[in-house]
Amino acid sequence: MRSLFFCLFFVIFAGTSFAQNRAKPNHHLLSFQDWKSRQIIEAENRSARLGNHLKLAQMNGLSNPNEINKMEIDCRVAQNAAQVMRDLTIEDYFNVYLSQFLRQPGTIEEAAHSLTKNQVALLLKMYLASHETNDQASNL
Repeated sequence: MRSLFFCLFFVIFAGTSFAQNRAKPNHHLLSFQDWKSRQIIEAENRSARLGNHLKLAQMNGLSNPNEINKMEIDCRVAQNAAQVMRDLTIEDYFNVYLSQFLRQPGTIEEAAHSLTKNQVALLLKMYLASHETNDQASNL
């Protein structure tokens, strides 16, 4: 469930920034911390905007309860998205952000220089685990 929720929010909240990054062939990669911070800030800003929009609608006496209810739901979803962004991991960085740059020369090397030893170790473990899963599936 968390991964579905996570993927949904990346598509909704981060899609435009990813599309902009793809359009730049010599784009400077963001470090994990910079990427994560950007995702958190974007999600928090969206949550704040929706919350302000809801407050204004309530103060102005918006009488349609369905619209208010939808705004409240959107606000809660945005708050949850901000929390999901706070929980981003190095695996998310690799799977969501770095994977879009794999065909660009030098990007993996650039990313590797920005990672700590612990982050590189986590990526290697993830890589090995994915190959173990693929090997087990091919043996069936």
